[in-house]
Amino acid sequence: MGGYLLVFGQNGPLSPSPTAPEKCLDVMNRAGFATPKQLTLPGLSLYYYDKLTSPGSTLFETDTGDFCFSVGTLFYKGSYGRRASERLYKEFDPERLLPETLDGSFTAFVYKGGRLYMFSDPLGTYRQYHTADHRVWSSSFLVTVAAAERLTPLPHQSRTAGQGAASARTGAALREWRCALAGYHANASQDGETAWCPRVTG
Repeated sequence: MGGYLLVFGQNGPLSPSPTAPEKCLDVMNRAGFATPKQLTLPGLSLYYYDKLTSPGSTLFETDTGDFCFSVGTLFYKGSYGRRASERLYKEFDPERLLPETLDGSFTAFVYKGGRLYMFSDPLGTYRQYHTADHRVWSSSFLVTVAAAERLTPLPHQSRTAGQGAASARTGAALREWRCALAGYHANASQDGETAWCPRVTG
């Protein structure tokens, strides 16, 4: 399935524990992943891991430093792998990206025009995890555990309440996805380099 590690604020005022990135990278290494491709942007570091069993990278890069890749399985307008990333990058417009052009279970990253966009499949089937302070994100639950200063269980919810909420979440999934993509773009800070669109569940 591949994987990613996103660390916000490295070498900056919001930097997580100095050992957090090393601990996270060690978790991925022990899981069998090869050395990642590190993509360093202002205020963050992004590590991309190729799939363990399927050959071929999904990473598309331009001469100007822009890039696009996905982890999981992404089909974009019928294309797969690196070709899908290239097409998605070239056609990407956060205001016009339609869920029906995407298929699969994935998280995608697009760095274009000085902004980083991050989003998952419209139904949110590809899980993302983050620390409580949102400084470390990953496709791996164990990676975020390694980065966390402490672990805190969530309050218990009854099964009945959970079942009722499930149908509501499913019915609104596409609407929420589109709102997240447009909303985070619109609300990006004027002086920041990052507009990110987490379709997050843990």
